[in-house]
Amino acid sequence: MGIHSNVNASLNSIGCALIADQKNVGALPGFSTNTQPLIGYSCELKPKRSTYLGNWFPSLPQLTISQTKRVLSSDSNATADDYSQSWYADLAIKRIGDSQLVLHLGQKKWQQALKANEDILFFSANTSGVQDAISIQQGQQALLAYSESRIGLSFILPYRKHQPLTRLTLQQYMIDQPIQADIADLPQRSLYNSQINLTEIRVNSESYNKGFNFNWGIALAVGDIRIDSDAVTQSSAEDNEILSIYGALELYYQYRFNRRWFAFSRWQGEIRHWRQGKGDNPDYQLPEANNIEQQLHLGLGLRF
Repeated sequence: MGIHSNVNASLNSIGCALIADQKNVGALPGFSTNTQPLIGYSCELKPKRSTYLGNWFPSLPQLTISQTKRVLSSDSNATADDYSQSWYADLAIKRIGDSQLVLHLGQKKWQQALKANEDILFFSANTSGVQDAISIQQGQQALLAYSESRIGLSFILPYRKHQPLTRLTLQQYMIDQPIQADIADLPQRSLYNSQINLTEIRVNSESYNKGFNFNWGIALAVGDIRIDSDAVTQSSAEDNEILSIYGALELYYQYRFNRRWFAFSRWQGEIRHWRQGKGDNPDYQLPEANNIEQQLHLGLGLRF
């Protein structure tokens, strides 16, 4: 029985699920948060992490795709263009003892219509002055977009009860998101597009075994931000410094019908807090941001 359980635990698996996705983007104090979830699907290939087979490229790649869109809404005027989509891929390059060196990359995109709680001016990339800014009236909906990309290296460690860490990651994180900022000679809390670049160190503890699994991750990052508008004059490097903290929690439950088929449920919550590293310049004030995402999965999987 011990050998049988061990073999099952190391099988490759593929699973698909229905998901409900809800995301709140921070640094937008002038807009109301839309709490209605987006509905869609997610599919994932999880490879067995071999500790004895192969030296180079010891495992299949891990692949994940998901997409959601607006299905439920209490607002009859809500736009049908609300959506989110993401993908992730990693490839084990080399086995090092019991661990694997993995190259990974991924991307998320999110678009949603939010309602303005006040009159807001939007300065696009080519806007050079107040006279060219787009006016968003109080009560009007604005379609806002958010995206993030990452690429990096990870050490994947086998799951053990006495050793909770299963992944050590160093990665480059790129975020494009709208923010409201207070810039000298421009109206306060005006809306801009921004690009954030972060260098991040992350640790994770993950297991996807039969029964209940409690997973978590934390990360620290430093980087810089750039406001994408011709109306904003060049600021100093100190004003553009960004500090970031990331936390994730996952509750995963798996029920096996037999050695091949299983059902699973998963709740995931993520929060990324970032703020301006040096905020004592009254002419260049950026808001703090709490980007929060929650997902609920219900699905079926197959081991092979």
